[in-house]
Amino acid sequence: MAVDEFKIRQDNTQFPIVSSLEDSDEVAIDLTSATSVSFRMSPLGGGDTKVDATAEIVGDKKNGEVKYQWAPEDTDTPGLYLAGWRVMWNAPDDFQDFPNGGYILVNVTPALDSAYTSYAAPEEVKKTLTLSGTTFIDEELTTALSVASDAIDEVCGGRKFRLDTSEQAEPTTRYYRPQSPGVVIVDDIVSVETLEVDGDGDGDFEDTLEEGDFFLWPYNALLDGRPYTQIHCNPVTYSNGLPYRFERSVAVTGIFGWPTLPSFLKVATSMLAVRLVKRMREAPFGVAVSAGIEVGSAVRIARADPDIMSLCEPYTREKIV
Repeated sequence: MAVDEFKIRQDNTQFPIVSSLEDSDEVAIDLTSATSVSFRMSPLGGGDTKVDATAEIVGDKKNGEVKYQWAPEDTDTPGLYLAGWRVMWNAPDDFQDFPNGGYILVNVTPALDSAYTSYAAPEEVKKTLTLSGTTFIDEELTTALSVASDAIDEVCGGRKFRLDTSEQAEPTTRYYRPQSPGVVIVDDIVSVETLEVDGDGDGDFEDTLEEGDFFLWPYNALLDGRPYTQIHCNPVTYSNGLPYRFERSVAVTGIFGWPTLPSFLKVATSMLAVRLVKRMREAPFGVAVSAGIEVGSAVRIARADPDIMSLCEPYTREKIV
């Protein structure tokens, strides 16, 4: 299978993708009678079509040259995609796809401001592999580390160990059903701005608990570098109790995540990323495509690895839904 590669940075749109459409004898396709040309792109690992949009014929139609100008939503997600061109001739079912002998591999590489949001940095992993100073696996390793970080979160029960510590960090609101009148289990959280309750299940949060009406638990979690995982109602100052009989009856607004990154993350993420890179570089077609690089496959690889799971086990909790 022939595969040509096109690289573009995440969120970039300036440089279009251009191809010369040819037949099996490498003769340019005459597009004079074509009614339209579209560019189509889907994730390499399968999934919904990412792009299916009108393309442009460039210059003399007999030369078979086509161009597609990227839209912002086309490159907003890093990863590898298979792409091609579809030429419509007459009726809706009268079309040809190009390249007729393969695909275009579109590599959307992570943006600089997001490339190192993983739990381990590429240079750290390269050092353990005695590859410091080399660059030939940089792109695969950066992508693998990002995917591995998300996979470790999922393995640990959907936890999000990252925490936005910037001055612009905005509290977010999440909704829960209490387990009892006194306790609601929440996602990992560092601080609570407001706690509101819907006491009658009508969807309106008519009551806001004041400071002292509730406690964050475990009480000393932050001192141990861990987040709070439960909110306990104070029956002395708030005698109504939490409305545990109703779905989505408690709204918690605050900063979610972990106060500090646990040390196991770097090791577990690095181990998983190395396995993912190995799969990518051993993939067929002679190119470093990411067969099995999506998060779902990475989670399966991690769960089958006893070393990774032994690192994750102490930090795994039941997923909050």
